[in-house]
Amino acid sequence: MNIKLVAVIALYLHHSCLAQTPPKSEDFGLALILSQTQAVPLEPIQAVVTLQNKTTTIKEFKTTSIFAVYYRREGAKEWEQFAPSGPTPTPPPTKIVKLPPGGTLSSWFFLDVTSSNEGVFSQPGVYWVKGAFYDLAIESQPQKVEVIAPVGRDAEAFEALRIIKLDKYLTLRLSSPSKNSHS
Repeated sequence: MNIKLVAVIALYLHHSCLAQTPPKSEDFGLALILSQTQAVPLEPIQAVVTLQNKTTTIKEFKTTSIFAVYYRREGAKEWEQFAPSGPTPTPPPTKIVKLPPGGTLSSWFFLDVTSSNEGVFSQPGVYWVKGAFYDLAIESQPQKVEVIAPVGRDAEAFEALRIIKLDKYLTLRLSSPSKNSHS
């Protein structure tokens, strides 16, 4: 037998024995944690999507680590992907991730205004939110968010802001008042 052919076959067998099988989605769990499950219209909610290795072995895989958050109003058929306002981010480069047993990979989202400048939770009602990790085609369990209409003076203020088209500024996070400020 030709020595080059034997070397090629040996190298192929060695490489194929060392090659890892691609990770399976059932080897992982995906969790979604929301900062709150009740809000008033246009109130932002923070979300953390976490991928966890559920196996007892290190999982190594190529990924762009692209997480996503989807939401829909109760009764709507289609889920909408949350895309924040502002410039479209550049997709992250592909990298190799080694996730130890029980290890996690997370991404944070601030659900406030979409790329079309609409509030995610703009109207009172029930909304559903879920996380996703594209590279493994895995989704979290949906979580319920109740958006409650403001009442009393809050409702009057909210309506006044809506009429003069300043309601979009309700999604801004303001820092705590300083000790010298007066209410």
